[in-house]
Amino acid sequence: MSSIFLDKKIKDNIKQKFYKVKDLEEFATLLNFVERQFFKNFKAEKLIDVDYLYYLSKTKSSRYTQFEIPKKNGSVRVINSPDTTLKRIQKLINIILQIIFEDYSHYNSNGFILGKDIRRNAIPHINKNYVLNIDIKNFFPSINFRRIKVVLELSPFKLNNNREKISFLIANLATTDGTLPQGSPISPIISNIVTQKLDRKLSKFCLKSKIKYSRYADDLTFSSNKKVFNSEFIEKIEGILNQENFLINNQKTRIKSSMERQEVTGLVVNKKLNIKREFLQKTRAMLNNWEKGGLNYAKKEFKKHQPESKKNYEFKDVLLGQISFIRLVKGIESPIVNKISLKFNYLNNLIDYTFISNENVKKKLINDNIKMEKLLFDKNESEEDIFIPFCTSAFHQIENLLNYYYWRKFPVFLDLLKTLLENNPNFKRRYRNLKNANNHFKKISDLNINVLVYLYEKEFFFDKNRYYDKRITHLREVRNDDSHRCQIIDIDKDSLKKDYELLQDKIKIQDKKGKQFDYKKEDKKLIRSYETLKFIEKKDFKKVRNSLRIMSYQIKNTLPNNVHKK
Repeated sequence: MSSIFLDKKIKDNIKQKFYKVKDLEEFATLLNFVERQFFKNFKAEKLIDVDYLYYLSKTKSSRYTQFEIPKKNGSVRVINSPDTTLKRIQKLINIILQIIFEDYSHYNSNGFILGKDIRRNAIPHINKNYVLNIDIKNFFPSINFRRIKVVLELSPFKLNNNREKISFLIANLATTDGTLPQGSPISPIISNIVTQKLDRKLSKFCLKSKIKYSRYADDLTFSSNKKVFNSEFIEKIEGILNQENFLINNQKTRIKSSMERQEVTGLVVNKKLNIKREFLQKTRAMLNNWEKGGLNYAKKEFKKHQPESKKNYEFKDVLLGQISFIRLVKGIESPIVNKISLKFNYLNNLIDYTFISNENVKKKLINDNIKMEKLLFDKNESEEDIFIPFCTSAFHQIENLLNYYYWRKFPVFLDLLKTLLENNPNFKRRYRNLKNANNHFKKISDLNINVLVYLYEKEFFFDKNRYYDKRITHLREVRNDDSHRCQIIDIDKDSLKKDYELLQDKIKIQDKKGKQFDYKKEDKKLIRSYETLKFIEKKDFKKVRNSLRIMSYQIKNTLPNNVHKK
């Protein structure tokens, strides 16, 4: 759900508007307001009005798609998914109900409520001698139209008297065939509103015997250090459930001692809160497949082991979701969380160089890219010590990309020379020796890298004489290797900054006189050194990476489809 839920002012505003709503017209206005607040980029084909809400409520039965997904026990779960039109309204009503109900939800209820999750649901049952799990049978279908309408007429919603039409409409839009469907965005919050009384009764019953109780949707969990979970106890729980028109799913009732693996909504609670070993192994296997075989291989392996119902799931989305789940349970300080998060970031930041046709160039690019990202992944040194080697590895890739690009673009070297002479008047004067000892023209890779950088920046980052982004030039200056030494490594940085400020003062004086400043060679060198210093001080790893990524994308989409042979 949108992070805008954290904005207290917006929530309070919605609460105030909700309690002032007198009729369906004002309720429709509130829905439009909520949509503008939470879905700013959504362009609705139609504004919500009363006629539109009535139309949806009358046609709702034809707006659901029913399908089945397999359960672990071999049976199937029936899903009724609303179409986008009905889902739009259900999402907006869900937001309103969530905000109103936020401060009224029962303490022991943890499912689908703002600020609560499966971690909170499991914590009360950690390190207990006995854990009892009970499942409600056909949870959502057990909640019918009448129960929804009645509970919405009570506190905190108070949709009664003149506002009764609103509770009727919400109950109607939330149900299909008279009951709450599984697959609708509004079903979870309504189920929590309806089960308030059940939570109160179960909490009161358990409190007398000092038994811990929590509920996550249809999963009820009880725990104790005493051996109190017997058939008599379960019958009493079943009696309370029956009073609230719910049934126990006897097949899922289980009692686990501390000698067995105790689980609460998928989390292990024996000694401490933990994740199933199988889940962690699966996440690590996905990362290892990506690292060893590449992204395409990892995707193939992922699809191979996915059930048919999840074939359309995206590899990265699932992996990131699993990592987020592990982080939720173990906490951000966990070494395991830190390790797998770093590995995901490292792999996700690697650039796809599979479009390179020359195998040698491709291998160099991949190796330098891995070397570059490993600097951040390993983190054996401080960011200050890492940044220059990071930029150096990036520029090694730039050199190979530039040579590859012009090699592909100009298979005949003379064509490149002609282009250079046409676009750079100083080229002929600066690069007189264009032939080797045998009087043959040189290869593109023999050209000075400064020329290729200039040409590339002029082609892609020079905007009609108005803007010149020297993103590659900065990386060229920062690199520090056998062929180039970063000039500011051993420089007196304070002196450099003072000299630069003095130069700027001179330029301003000339500007005030209306004269153009005459830049000398040492002035240009000073400016270049200062800009390099500022670039290094910022340590913008993301900008370096993005410059490289943009360059590879530009080359991939600019070169002709025909492959230039070796």
